[in-house]
Amino acid sequence: MKKINFQFHATDEDFINFIKEIDINNYIYGATCYPFNFQKLSIDDITISDITKYDLLIISKRNLVNFDSYKTLINNQDNNLVISRGHSDDTQLVESAIWMYSEDEIELEYKRYISNFKKSMLHGAWVVNPVLQTKSFYKNYRYTNNAKQYYKRGIKICPIAGTNYLELENG
Repeated sequence: MKKINFQFHATDEDFINFIKEIDINNYIYGATCYPFNFQKLSIDDITISDITKYDLLIISKRNLVNFDSYKTLINNQDNNLVISRGHSDDTQLVESAIWMYSEDEIELEYKRYISNFKKSMLHGAWVVNPVLQTKSFYKNYRYTNNAKQYYKRGIKICPIAGTNYLELENG
């Protein structure tokens, strides 16, 4: 099995820009975990208000069937590009991920989109553990310029879980 899993911080505007780079012959879907919902979206006129309703955005070469549960959805993502969208509000921006897996080779077109997105990002962040009062620098941590602008405005940059947070400053 081939896999790609890439974690980072990005804003909803970044996701819209990423999606707009994708060939319109692909399909895009939105999914929520609780309550489970799966919906086909329009890739050529998608907006921020469209994507903020969903936990996952799925880009596929195939027209997908309507899944009956989150587990069934996740187990049937062979060679689809999946964005696990971190949420944001006026106080925090939570980590996101892009992932794919395939029983065969991963779709070359999707690999290119991910690679270009990753290359466009800034890197290097301090991970702060407020409980232990420690701070460590991770040179390969990735984030978009928009995420850095959120940080500069005082928005807390958070991992997907836990009490740690990130400072998007140079090492």
